Amino acid sequence: MARFVVDLGDMEMSSAAEAEMAGVIQKAVLGQVADLRYNEPFAVYFPREWLGFIARRDLGRLKELEGEIGKFAGQG
Repeated sequence: MARFVVDLGDMEMSSAAEAEMAGVIQKAVLGQVADLRYNEPFAVYFPREWLGFIARRDLGRLKELEGEIGKFAGQG
């Protein structure tokens, strides 16, 4: 399973800079996912508790994965 994490937790930045960084990362990754040209649908989910997103074809596991990844991200 591909899981990519960017953790800049000890780098001080404003809320605006955090939001901009999240947008740039999300745009880059979603662009690459789009280039894969899957023939089957997949879902992209943006949790409110942490910056990032989850993309999966198994839609039923999104909530479970949010908690799993959130623990790793220090939010659980």
